[in-house]
Amino acid sequence: MGFLDTAKTIKDVAQGLASLDAKRSLLEAYDAALALNSKNQELEVRVRELEEALRFKEKVRFDRNALWAEEDPHPYCNSCWEVKENAVHLTQSTSDPEYYMCPSCNKSYNTAVPRKFVLPEPAPLDRDPFQY
Repeated sequence: MGFLDTAKTIKDVAQGLASLDAKRSLLEAYDAALALNSKNQELEVRVRELEEALRFKEKVRFDRNALWAEEDPHPYCNSCWEVKENAVHLTQSTSDPEYYMCPSCNKSYNTAVPRKFVLPEPAPLDRDPFQY
């Protein structure tokens, strides 16, 4: 017998009771049971959401300025994930395949392989740098 069947039985029994106090007590118990069932359903939804977020977090990696999930060729917005834990696919630019835009926060991404930053050689000095 499921929860709703049990609750209906309690309600039917309460309606058949002669004592007003007994009816009131049983109906209060019935209302409390319904509230607990509703809260339980909310918590089950939240648990599923958290489990899904954990699975996503385990399969995603940061690379080339965006988040990439295993076996998914389309990157995710790093900002949306970091701020709201919302996995939003980026949309690819039609003019440049390495540029993406987030449809949620409007942040743009360049996913080209980053170039190695090299400092230029300093120009030779024609005077002693320690003399004024």
